[in-house]
Amino acid sequence: MLPQVAKPAEATSLSARLRHQWHLDAKLADLCKREREARSLLEYILDSKRSVEAELLQLGLNLNPFDRLPAELLIHIFLCVLEREESTHFYTLGRPSFFYQPVVLSHVCRFWRSVALSNSQLWSFVLARNRPTVEEFFRRSGPSQLDIIYYAENSADMDEGNALQRMIAAASSRWRQLYCFVSTPKSVEHLLSVLRSGDLFPALHTVHAGLCCVEPAYIEPVLPYFVSNDCLFPALRKLSVSDISLDHLPLTPMPTLSTIHLCYPLQQLDSGHLHLLLRMSAFCSLLVRAPGLKTLTLDNANPVADISVRVDCNPGVHKDPVSYNSGQVVQSVLMQQLSDFHWFEAPPKDLWLFFFFVRLPSLKKLHLSLSGSSSRWFGLYDQVPAVIDAQRSLHDLQAEPVVNLECLEVLHLITKHAEDLTVAVKKMRLPALKRLTIACAGKSRSVPSLPRQESIFREPRIPTLTHLTLRWVTLQSDQTRTMLQYMPSLTHLSVEGCEGTGKVICALSGGSCATGHKNGLRNWICPKLEALVIEESSSVKFRCLNQVISERKRASEEDEGCIPGACHDVDGSSPLARKVKPLRRRVLLARTNAGARDLLPPASNPSSPSSSFVPGWGSHEISRPKKLLSVHVRGCARVSQAEAMSLLGDEWGVEDVVWEA
Repeated sequence: MLPQVAKPAEATSLSARLRHQWHLDAKLADLCKREREARSLLEYILDSKRSVEAELLQLGLNLNPFDRLPAELLIHIFLCVLEREESTHFYTLGRPSFFYQPVVLSHVCRFWRSVALSNSQLWSFVLARNRPTVEEFFRRSGPSQLDIIYYAENSADMDEGNALQRMIAAASSRWRQLYCFVSTPKSVEHLLSVLRSGDLFPALHTVHAGLCCVEPAYIEPVLPYFVSNDCLFPALRKLSVSDISLDHLPLTPMPTLSTIHLCYPLQQLDSGHLHLLLRMSAFCSLLVRAPGLKTLTLDNANPVADISVRVDCNPGVHKDPVSYNSGQVVQSVLMQQLSDFHWFEAPPKDLWLFFFFVRLPSLKKLHLSLSGSSSRWFGLYDQVPAVIDAQRSLHDLQAEPVVNLECLEVLHLITKHAEDLTVAVKKMRLPALKRLTIACAGKSRSVPSLPRQESIFREPRIPTLTHLTLRWVTLQSDQTRTMLQYMPSLTHLSVEGCEGTGKVICALSGGSCATGHKNGLRNWICPKLEALVIEESSSVKFRCLNQVISERKRASEEDEGCIPGACHDVDGSSPLARKVKPLRRRVLLARTNAGARDLLPPASNPSSPSSSFVPGWGSHEISRPKKLLSVHVRGCARVSQAEAMSLLGDEWGVEDVVWEA
């Protein structure tokens, strides 16, 4: 059978298909080639991307400030994180992790670990609770000085505790700060015995020993004095003791000691617990060895007067410090450099006796927190405790004893009862007082009334006083007005949370709400007053405050010879328009016997303070008031923020206004 011959049309169609197939094959080959090229390019791009990312990462690590910090600066940052100066309070004992912060810092990275381990000072703050940890910290601290916190719990094993104390005692030459918080002195007797060993403590500058709680059945044994004429504590600056007998401390010269804090809450007054109290014999034996003492704090500590003092004997500096024993009659201890004295829970009726036992000629700041009129100071007579008897504890005491504090500038009186203010400082003479604070101890529903100025102070006239703060007391209008008249140099007045504040503010204008705050008097109350602070008072009205500021500003800008409110129609040549000065008076004073019996300078008469001459006092002098420059209002519901801020400007002359809701 002969093959068919394709027709011309079909042959053309077949050749076209074949050409199209060849075209597609060529196109596919081209695409595959381009795909291979693209993949090669993509691979190159990805490699380049990864290389750039790695380079950027390395560059970022190199630019990290913590990695670029020098090791010396990083160590300084570590020491700041530890807050060494703030870490010795009781609250830190509740979170032991605070003391292990060096361990945390050493686990951040290898660089930090190498830096932390290379610095011995970082490991010098040791919480002594278990031997392995203490041993490791001692090893890492190297030769650095140590800050030891020893906290003995009631459930602690006595053998383990004694072994730990021996380990700490072996490093006593490296002690910088020593803090002991224990349940009884017996639980830390090995550690305290190191202080009486006679060894030198060249770096020790802080000692704090205190009881967390006193066991009722515990009776502390009597320890004899350990006396040494060698200076065993050449760097000691701070000493704090609570409920631990001072007999545990050696009687050695302490020339650098500047701060003493003693806390001895009154326990049982019987023969078994007398050594838990602060005895005046041990206290004075300590003071005579600290001639550079500047700050003294008695925190709920009333020393038991087991010694008596010769009042007529001049106190002097002891070249060879003595040791006082119970029952001795001694001379007063003179503390020439002590300038700051805080006494919390002080017995108001008897606190003046302290200033005969310890003379403070340079005292500038006195903070008294009174415990109540029923609280008394106790003495020890023939080993029998009783309420202190001034005639038995102070020999040759004059009929009207007076404590002269010539340098005292700041006085804080914190009381629970108003009657305590009438006896606390009544026997004191304060000729240089500049700042006075009288406050009730905390807010209460029954706010005590502020007593009369004459009932509080022996000499009510205080011409040197410039700052007065009254806090949480009830102010009687007439009595407070009289008090302010005794303070002609007052420049700053602060009244905080006091009842009756409104009428007191009105009195500063010389008038009252009934008279439209017009001053019809010849004298101004507090003519030098420039700053006024009012807090938490619902009786102060803005209208009264505004008129007080306005009246004082108007009077301050009047002619010097014109008396505000009384001289507008008086001729300038009239005597009423001239400044009135007090008449000259000759003060005849009888000289008293020389010695410590006369505690007052010869310029005053202690028997009649009301008729004595007070330097700087001019009760008859008329002067223009100064305008108020600063007004602070906090928590006063009847003075809005907009009203308070409206006092700013030339119209009222007030330059500083603060308002808080």
